[in-house]
Amino acid sequence: GAVYQVATFKIPSVFVPIPWVTRNEQYFNAKKLVEVGLAKILPEKELKTSYIKLLSLIKKQLNDKTKINTALLHKYFRPSATEEISKIIAQETSA
Repeated sequence: GAVYQVATFKIPSVFVPIPWVTRNEQYFNAKKLVEVGLAKILPEKELKTSYIKLLSLIKKQLNDKTKINTALLHKYFRPSATEEISKIIAQETSA
């Protein structure tokens, strides 16, 4: 949910994924936002040793003027997903 909201509203962010979750999906979802220019990732083990690094990443995100790769953003986070899903459901229920 949070990753999709960051993508939708184009909010510069820093993610600290939980490393022990199934298939490490928090990391991989956040990595998509890194690729489009909206996020940085701080491994949890680094957060435990230094909050200075977290503060540094937050400041960098607030001041970063990097362009967002909108084409890639829309590839990963489809803005019309609701409509597309609705069409698929309608097709399946009418068949």
